Amino acid sequence: MACRSNLGWICLTSILFLSCNEGQKEYSEPVKSLLGFTIPEERINSFIEYEMESKGINGASIAIVNNGAIAYKKVFGYSNKENEQKVTVETIFEGASLSKPLFAYFVMMLVQDGILTLDKPLYKYLENSELSEDNRYKRITARMVLSHTSGLPNWREFESDKKLKILDEPGTVYRYSGEGYQYLTKVLKHLLRTDSQGLDQIFQEKVIIPLNLKNIWFVQNDFTRKHKAQPYDKKGNKIDWNQSYWYQKDNNVFVGASSMHTEAVAYADWLVALMNNRGLNQGGYEELFKDHSITPHRQFGAVKYALGFFKSELPFGTIYSHEGGQEGFSSWFSMEKNKKWAIILFTNSESGGEMGLDLTLFLLFGRPINHVYIIASLIIIPLLFAFIFGIKKTLKKIHKNK
Repeated sequence: MACRSNLGWICLTSILFLSCNEGQKEYSEPVKSLLGFTIPEERINSFIEYEMESKGINGASIAIVNNGAIAYKKVFGYSNKENEQKVTVETIFEGASLSKPLFAYFVMMLVQDGILTLDKPLYKYLENSELSEDNRYKRITARMVLSHTSGLPNWREFESDKKLKILDEPGTVYRYSGEGYQYLTKVLKHLLRTDSQGLDQIFQEKVIIPLNLKNIWFVQNDFTRKHKAQPYDKKGNKIDWNQSYWYQKDNNVFVGASSMHTEAVAYADWLVALMNNRGLNQGGYEELFKDHSITPHRQFGAVKYALGFFKSELPFGTIYSHEGGQEGFSSWFSMEKNKKWAIILFTNSESGGEMGLDLTLFLLFGRPINHVYIIASLIIIPLLFAFIFGIKKTLKKIHKNK
């Protein structure tokens, strides 16, 4: 999504008339689009309800951040549809891959404390017997893991032989890898001489407590088990945890890539802390947010990967984001750090990522906008302005020749 040019700015601003504020109710703290337009709260509610119904999403927790403060927070639908149990402010969701940005922040806190470095090979901290036959693994570092350039697969279960192995030369190309994150998680447990529960406690002490956050954990506890939403698949069918391979595998395990449990307001509070540069020093934040790899994704240009964050440079700002999805849960966030704006979404369905993208686009312009219309505008309007510029240039030459 890298498209930094004056024409890019013009083509986007040219469709902002769609965000006009007709007949809206006044609120003491109105919600603003990323481009600064006021969005009526009832319009947001209606859009969310439409998205949930059209995508078969049972329950959702949503927060919007404006100017570094939560301007909108709301829950929708059911945490347990069969029992007609509604989502509440205490309902907990699996965060899936929204774990990765927070885990990367946690790692950077430990780097800041001198526990490890980003560029020392991980085998020097903890050897990996599953990879010992391939000496290339001795080049894998924390930086490579957090930027998805370790060369490891996403999860070994997705490989034909179900084995952990190196697929690319470490440090050369982007390959999304949960296995890399889990190797680093094991390294942290070794360095800190603890287990999964102990590592989660250290995470609380290093991140959650100093930032005055709450309701974020990487290992389940009595509270999460009591308040956790039931998971549903894309067809709206309830998933039985007792029959879920992934739930059984990761239960009570700190999985840096995917085991976070939380809700939208808690995650929003953490993003606000990032906006205000809390916790990490300047060098830590520079490492966390700078480009480390280039993904194969294209949305108005290249999408980069920082440490735990997708990074898209758009005409109106730099967007850091991530999507999360696993069995029965999906999530999304987008953040413009400098403008202190963000949208956070957690659902107990497998369609939350699609809804997150639609909601982000909606919150850019203040109303639903057809994706095709946006792309067409990005193509046609720059050409129009280039044509006009060409005519003006020609007229200037004619005038000069006179």
